[in-house]
Amino acid sequence: MSKQSEQYAEIMGRESSFGTYVFKPQPFTRLRLGSVGYFDRTADWEEITNIFEPGQAEKDGFKPFTGNLTLRDVTESKWEATSGETETGRSSRISTEASGAMAAAPVEGSLQVKAKKSKTGSASLVTSSTVRNHRFDRNFKGPMMDWVENNAQELLASRRDIKSQGLWIVMSAFVTDEAAVKMNSGENRDIDVSMDLGATGIGKLGTSVGVFDKLQREGWWTYEKDEKNKGYVVSFAGVEFSARRFSKFFRSVPLEVANETISLPVPRPPTEQAESNEQNKPDSPGEDNEDEHNAFGLSDDENDAGVNFKKDKSERQNEILSKLEQLEANGTAEQIQVELVAIMRGSPNDLKALIDERPELMDVLQDLRNRWKQSA
Repeated sequence: MSKQSEQYAEIMGRESSFGTYVFKPQPFTRLRLGSVGYFDRTADWEEITNIFEPGQAEKDGFKPFTGNLTLRDVTESKWEATSGETETGRSSRISTEASGAMAAAPVEGSLQVKAKKSKTGSASLVTSSTVRNHRFDRNFKGPMMDWVENNAQELLASRRDIKSQGLWIVMSAFVTDEAAVKMNSGENRDIDVSMDLGATGIGKLGTSVGVFDKLQREGWWTYEKDEKNKGYVVSFAGVEFSARRFSKFFRSVPLEVANETISLPVPRPPTEQAESNEQNKPDSPGEDNEDEHNAFGLSDDENDAGVNFKKDKSERQNEILSKLEQLEANGTAEQIQVELVAIMRGSPNDLKALIDERPELMDVLQDLRNRWKQSA
């Protein structure tokens, strides 16, 4: 991501039920579910392949995706007032003020306003009244993460920018027809959304003299409705991978998990949200003792799928340890060659994780490699 994109995402809050906010909202036809790619230095999404499209991975030079992905029914959500270190409580206040500012204007339709402030600056997002959540259903995270691990070398070879920009799998997207974004750097530079919206008369929403035209004149980045785009993605969730320099022994730069926003809560539809607000017991995604890798807000089946994925990974690592112990004790040169190549090609990230936890394994691997070379 660009520096502006990173700052915007941090101010808006990564620990939110809407995943990662996008400083430059992307067309939904571009930032799609199942898309594997990265944000370039201009904050545009660059897709490498899409594992939701049958056969696309193979066409793009990767191993096939064998998981079964299904879509959940699309839900409509409203921004939920949350609390956290960077939340000032201004979202609900600004929403009310903005509504009041527009009450006397001939506006058809309504808006949603999200505003945040932190020590580094302030940011605001204005969208159409409806924000649609598109996402996969059931057991999807584990198979998708496995696919990236199995294609790490090919992915890194396909794009140089992955090493600096990271890699994402898109598993959920929040889409709206129109959007406006504004960000100010500096602790004391607030964004007065109600002032920008109510400074002059406002015409009908979605017309040439509408709200988003007014915001553009006030210095906002605006994105007008375009049927070809199928809406704009203003935030998304998924798994982010970062490239990490590995041992020279493996001559590779594998990918490791850097962020899992898909595990955060899924926003409730407006009716459920209203009931929850009346009870004054909203879900809090920032409570103590929460594990960012747990699947908050997902169904029991999805939680089980996440647990099973971790269990499978643990079992794979135990198998690697067992093989290394056997090879160290009585492995022949041929056995060492076959097993090491299989481990390095099949489970490079599992092996890397083991080495991070037990650095002494590097000595074992180097010894095995020497035995293999001496007999060659």
